[in-house]
Amino acid sequence: MSDQGEELRSGAPPWKRRKMATFMALAIAAIVGLVVLVLKVPVPSAAIGPVMPGVQGSGVIASGTIDGKPWLLFAYQTATSGADGSGQRCFMPMGSVVGPDGYGSSSCGGGAADDTEPADISSDGVLIRPAGYAQVSYGTVGDDVQYVLVQLANGQQLKLDPVQVWGKRYVAFANPESVGVISLTTHLDSGQTMKAIPVTQWPLALGSWSRG
Repeated sequence: MSDQGEELRSGAPPWKRRKMATFMALAIAAIVGLVVLVLKVPVPSAAIGPVMPGVQGSGVIASGTIDGKPWLLFAYQTATSGADGSGQRCFMPMGSVVGPDGYGSSSCGGGAADDTEPADISSDGVLIRPAGYAQVSYGTVGDDVQYVLVQLANGQQLKLDPVQVWGKRYVAFANPESVGVISLTTHLDSGQTMKAIPVTQWPLALGSWSRG
């Protein structure tokens, strides 16, 4: 391009100077266009499918897909243990999206929503989350909760419909580390909503619930 610039500064004929100027303008425009295209390349985002509630009595709390890979959360009770002779109530995430062998780590016990909060949902201390795999968050909701909406950082919303297990109402959902959770909102029978914002993303832990 330096030779062409030299011709523009010399006494070249007007038609040739116009031709060289047009060539350089097109070259600059092409470079600028390339930079814009590079900057506009979208960051890959996981394709998260809708959350499907489990069939009553099946033990499945919820299921779904991430990038076409399935997941589900299964509730089961262990053999009798303890002085009262009752077994532990446990939860097992399954599917290729939660672990390399198709299983996550099971979690037993867990709290329940009380009269002051509409839901108790988290993945804190619940599941092992290997690198590149999703975390599964689950918990109980109150009797007056119709459903829960999860707002994700990629703009998606996941609707969680409660499923009754062991006399309590449970919901669950899964998200990869690349897609954070913005908020959870419970929709109540009264028409009111209650919202909670995560205080940590990985593992998911929610702050206090407030009217949304």
